[in-house]
Amino acid sequence: MKNKIIAHRGIWNNNVSGNSYEALTKALDSGYGIEFDIRDLDGELVVAHDPPRTKYEPLLLEKLFEYYIQNKCSNILAINIKSDEIHEVLKLLIDKYEIKNYFIFDLSIPHLIKANSIGLSCLRRESEYEEPNTKIESITKGRWIDYFSKSHMNKIKVSSNKEVFNIVVSPELHGFTCTHIENKIHLALVNNENYWVCTDNPERYNR
Repeated sequence: MKNKIIAHRGIWNNNVSGNSYEALTKALDSGYGIEFDIRDLDGELVVAHDPPRTKYEPLLLEKLFEYYIQNKCSNILAINIKSDEIHEVLKLLIDKYEIKNYFIFDLSIPHLIKANSIGLSCLRRESEYEEPNTKIESITKGRWIDYFSKSHMNKIKVSSNKEVFNIVVSPELHGFTCTHIENKIHLALVNNENYWVCTDNPERYNR
């Protein structure tokens, strides 16, 4: 089951920051996939949700990729794009380290089209604010399912299409818990090979 669970910004707590090297490598070592945010800084890609500053010694994406390859990891990488115009630099790093099990998401539509055109594996977003679009579906590998309210999350439809990749955001990422929704997601993980969950609480789904 661990290979179907993506740790949101790694495994972190009050003493370990999300998106940090420690949090992300701990999640990889524990057998989980990881979700993390990337931006550009002084011509390099760094792992950061908010605009980074050099004085805080930001984590270079290349350092994370080096760990991933050196430790022969195969966990899925869900890469959240927080800056435009970084797809070409990202593609160079992915090719350099021969990263295979990854997806990028949260790009603006123009940059999603550009990223797809150079061979990056992209997910499209689906929520109560983002309706399915057949043209976008044709150039993406699957869905990042991110409903922002409990009422809409209850309406998540489990697709049986094995060619579509689906990552579902767990409700606690939006500040609420719901056992019914968590159980529905868990059943999707167990019964559908093309479903994953992104969560702050990996052990909750590892059952």
